[in-house]
Amino acid sequence: MVVKMKIIHEIETTYAECIDNPLRFKPIRDSWVVYHGTSSVFEQEIEDRGLEPFNRLFDPQDVDRVRGAFDNLGWYGAADSGYMFLASYSRDRHRGDRQNVYCCSYPNASLLFSTREFAGGETARQLRKAFRDLERLVSTPDLRDAVRRRLAAHPRDCGVDRDPDEVLASVSTLLIEPGPLRDKLECLVADHKYGVVYAVQLRMEQHLPFLVSDNATDLGCRIPIHPDRLVGKARIRNERPDDADSVSVYSDPKVLSTLENAWTPFGMIPLYRARQAALLKELETKYCPVDY
Repeated sequence: MVVKMKIIHEIETTYAECIDNPLRFKPIRDSWVVYHGTSSVFEQEIEDRGLEPFNRLFDPQDVDRVRGAFDNLGWYGAADSGYMFLASYSRDRHRGDRQNVYCCSYPNASLLFSTREFAGGETARQLRKAFRDLERLVSTPDLRDAVRRRLAAHPRDCGVDRDPDEVLASVSTLLIEPGPLRDKLECLVADHKYGVVYAVQLRMEQHLPFLVSDNATDLGCRIPIHPDRLVGKARIRNERPDDADSVSVYSDPKVLSTLENAWTPFGMIPLYRARQAALLKELETKYCPVDY
């Protein structure tokens, strides 16, 4: 059986327009609707298959290798290098049941993730930045010499002896071996034509046990969201160079805190988790009494 979308509202707009008039899917009145921003590159795949939490762009070991290259160098790139993000946010988010489909609580919050710079998602963006920083290191003699001197002055960092030339050579190897991955990540940016935001209608009974969130603006779903849950779609065009640089530019002052409404997914998640914890404690006390 083919599961199809049931879009009830489509929008064509621009990023500039969304600043003055925040994105609204007016016919959709459901507190369990959330919003997913993506690139036109994934538009057809999402409408055919739905939103899936399974990362098919890269292997988690790719993230480990890139992060490890910076650690071995003792050099972490530019101020906005992808390293810090890969070493924290992305460290475990693409492994096993920690993979999620991410959605936002209101449409404008998802606009950032529909921009060219975010094509492929946040981790893909940071991998591109990290590869570019490593490329800059390899191709800039003065920078390479500074890192070599630093490595020579601290040969036993990380608890092992490190030959500076070997460490720098390993970076060149890292840039060559995952060439297909680098090409794929850059192609996502090159092939991006416009941003897309989907309105996603979750079902409490189906999705709540698999939702995670630690703030009032985004949540993750650990199971696939089928195409028939896509109820709204916006194409956003005319992206400007600075559209991926700020989250606040897409704020929506009329949106109330979702945590104030217990009937939204964001309000229900903590209630569900608290009840789940209480039930587990009750079962543990009843069936696994402590024997002193």
